[in-house]
Amino acid sequence: MVNRFAPVDKIHQALQAYHVVADERGEIVPAVHYCSCSASGDQLQCLIYESDEPDAKLIGIEYMISEDEFLRLPEDEKKYWHSHVHEVMSGSLVLIGLRAGAVADAAAGAIKTAEDAIKAVAAQGATGGAVPDAAELAALSRIRKLYGKAIHLWHPPSSKVPLGPPKLMMPVDPKYDGVPDRMIRERDSRYGVNTERKTEQRQQNLTGSFVPNDAADQYLHSGKTLQFTAEERNVRPA
Repeated sequence: MVNRFAPVDKIHQALQAYHVVADERGEIVPAVHYCSCSASGDQLQCLIYESDEPDAKLIGIEYMISEDEFLRLPEDEKKYWHSHVHEVMSGSLVLIGLRAGAVADAAAGAIKTAEDAIKAVAAQGATGGAVPDAAELAALSRIRKLYGKAIHLWHPPSSKVPLGPPKLMMPVDPKYDGVPDRMIRERDSRYGVNTERKTEQRQQNLTGSFVPNDAADQYLHSGKTLQFTAEERNVRPA
């Protein structure tokens, strides 16, 4: 029998992070990413929900690519993309779920080290949550070096239905005050994690040097960013 759900079955990890509208820096939106990845592990595609509840709204998508792929993009295209270094190293991005036993072929090679780490992880020093520390570190060591393009189609999530054009989103960072402590505490309580300890652990273990390319994160470097707008156009004949 042909598996008509093959693309969805490849989803193997759940990440929780926070997004803001690229050109507004106002409302901070919790974003739960359900991601699948390529066999090499350097390209992810993620469905973004407002939460992990069964009736959560599907609010967006995010694509993640390697630096090699990013550098091959046209210069104008690079302006849509952001890095993940701060999200990973600050602890604002956490891995809340890992389906290692049900990983499809395309993802198996990318998280093989994480599966091995699950068997070896020790309870001592654990930072909490459903995913062992070593498995999370194995996954985030890759994500730290990827570039993301995040688009929300349902903003604000509080609206009853999706309204208006899509929104280019960016991560929350210290330049714009970061994620409020209240939101971190709520997240920690919900998932049983300790963000402060995760941050310390990542600073100690994810030590390889990586500086994102300046063509990404335009909102940080120039104070300007791209955003999607809608305009009325005449329909072109076939």
